[in-house]
Amino acid sequence: MGDTGLLSTPIIAHLCTTTTFLEDFEPGSKRASHRSFLIKKTRYPFFDEDCILDYDEEPYAVEKDFYREMPTLKQRAN
Repeated sequence: MGDTGLLSTPIIAHLCTTTTFLEDFEPGSKRASHRSFLIKKTRYPFFDEDCILDYDEEPYAVEKDFYREMPTLKQRAN
């Protein structure tokens, strides 16, 4: 989602996650009041499934070098 920039040491990346539990966002469900964005696989084909980005969940802060070493994450980020 973003990072603290090149002048920060270490550079901290802010990563957001998505969920495929779409039913959690339906009216009357536990996350129904959360601000969210539905990502449809038909519109965004680089996603494996339909999923939701929950804006009310805090992003994870990790050192940028940490996720650069994760080949699966790099592959999906491209």
